[in-house]
Amino acid sequence: RIGVPAEAKVCFVSNATTQKRYDFGKYYGQGFDLIISAIQQTIEIMLAENTLQDSTIVRYCKHIGFFSDYLVIYQAAHKRELTLEDVTSTLIKNYIHHLKTHYPRSAKVYYTGVKSVLVAMQNKKWLARFEFPRNPFPNSNRKLKGQKAFSKAERQRVIYALKEDVNAIIEKNEPLGGYELTLCLLAIAARSGMNTTPLLEMTVDSIKDHPLKDNRKLLVLYKRRGNSTL
Repeated sequence: RIGVPAEAKVCFVSNATTQKRYDFGKYYGQGFDLIISAIQQTIEIMLAENTLQDSTIVRYCKHIGFFSDYLVIYQAAHKRELTLEDVTSTLIKNYIHHLKTHYPRSAKVYYTGVKSVLVAMQNKKWLARFEFPRNPFPNSNRKLKGQKAFSKAERQRVIYALKEDVNAIIEKNEPLGGYELTLCLLAIAARSGMNTTPLLEMTVDSIKDHPLKDNRKLLVLYKRRGNSTL
């Protein structure tokens, strides 16, 4: 049942940030309580399902803050209490325009977090189905410069150093320390090209038998998926 919850704070058990809770209370009482209530309950369900990292959900909560700021404007224009029926493709298009105007460098990030939560609400049938704009931020990736990759020579030097350390680790019989485990993780990352999160969540049974070759093993990792797509 959608309603204003008695507790407006959401707690995070474990995440990569220093934030342990998020207070939705500051968004209530501004003319769109039902929308914020549904969003808060969706966040709580995401945490309970444990399919996303807490740090990802923390970012979603922060992005909801920008959405709430726009809802204040939208509510003032309509001069009435907003409900879930007001969350439509029209509102989303207006919100995208608002983000592009006020936060041109971060608009896509703020929008994607909100969209993930709204799609989750649609999946729970709390929100009517509507089409989100396709590619509302074209060429946005070209505006951001990523970290410069290692040159071939730099990469070879890193691999050589890792090889020396890993060979020394293989010769050891005692338990490995944090530094040595980090070296192993870097070696696996360099060899596999996997993203950071699947590597950090790797378990002791991630190595499986190869279905075809007896002298080979498979490294099985899992990548988490968000709710930004239908």
